Amino acid sequence: MTSNDSRTTPETPSNSSAWSILGITIEASEEEIRSAYLEKIRGISQETEPERFEALRTAFRLLKDPVQRTIVTVGIPPTGDSVHRFLEIATGERRYTGPDAWLAAFDEAKR
Repeated sequence: MTSNDSRTTPETPSNSSAWSILGITIEASEEEIRSAYLEKIRGISQETEPERFEALRTAFRLLKDPVQRTIVTVGIPPTGDSVHRFLEIATGERRYTGPDAWLAAFDEAKR
């Protein structure tokens, strides 16, 4: 994306940048995310490094919330569309197959 892209703002880091800003991997737990944030935020001052300070806060804000972390992980573009809209596009039309497959599976499990 270019810097003129209205969807890209300092509030929406790219998929990998939120993790790289905090110096963690995508598999990091909530506690690891919090620990990395606190470790990095202690070392800087908001007055002397405001851009870095804000980047750390934004990355932490995105990754501390499980829903936001999933959105960042999946890579939904920050267009304002809801997660539900993304899932509709990703999965296509839902098809009803009827209960026969489930009933057969239950019968098989009873045997």
